[in-house]
Amino acid sequence: MPTIKELTGKLKNLQNTKKITAAMKMVAASKLRRSQEAIERTRPYRSELTKLLADLQAQVKGEDLPDDLSPWLVARPVRHISIVLFTSDKGLCGAFNNVLIRSFERVVGLRPMDSSTAAREGFSELQKKIAEGAGFTVHFVGRRGYDAFRSRLSHAMGEWFSHAAARPSLAEARPIAERVITDFLSGKSDEIWLVDNRFQSALTQIPQAIKVFPSAPVEGGVATTRPVLFDPPPAELLSRLIPQSIRFLVLNALLENAAGEHGARMTAMDNATRNTQEMIDKYTLQKNRARQAMITKELIEIISGAESIK
Repeated sequence: MPTIKELTGKLKNLQNTKKITAAMKMVAASKLRRSQEAIERTRPYRSELTKLLADLQAQVKGEDLPDDLSPWLVARPVRHISIVLFTSDKGLCGAFNNVLIRSFERVVGLRPMDSSTAAREGFSELQKKIAEGAGFTVHFVGRRGYDAFRSRLSHAMGEWFSHAAARPSLAEARPIAERVITDFLSGKSDEIWLVDNRFQSALTQIPQAIKVFPSAPVEGGVATTRPVLFDPPPAELLSRLIPQSIRFLVLNALLENAAGEHGARMTAMDNATRNTQEMIDKYTLQKNRARQAMITKELIEIISGAESIK
């Protein structure tokens, strides 16, 4: 059984650990609130941008496309895919990174595909294209994903954007978007995918794979429900909006990734604080029992000494 001195040292360490985890929980909660507000501000813009792109594509359908627009709208076989994988730079956020990394390992063939990963958005389609022979290049946002794959996917390693995960902003999203846009326009890639965690709540972040471009055609034709007049012409406007939409979707993925990271870290630190308190209670009880046993032993010795004198 540990001595009182040993238990006192353990309790002191646990108290310090509890202070750290509680502080980290508060910091993560503050950052999560700001990240949630940022996501809420971008959702209306994303919805309207999607509708506008659908209207423009309906307007130019069947027309002779100018040279600057044809690379965006002319269909071509998928021989190579650009993928951007979003993870966090730091740990202590539960299973936030591990679940996404395991899912991506199944997509690229490092693990066998399972039903739970196949059921998640986009993973089955992306895995099927890679299994059929499409090449791929993986760009990384966040150190955790880069460290997990830099030795196992050396043939498909792209660029690592080292500071983007910590500071999600349009300035950080632009270099990522420009890299995948350049690869697409130059013919190095034929599709652009983003793999990240979709934020639902502080307790739930769901891995997802989103095909950013070419985007899936809008069923039902949004343009048929509302007449729209465009100036400049739809083709010119579309050639400018498509790159902008890719930049915005990268920014949105950065914000989702940041919110999910802070939510997962807040939950993990809350659990750690509760577990630490349980250990404090356990060791406090052991310390009190050890102290009581020592007092009882001393009383027995005193009584025994007094009886021996008699």
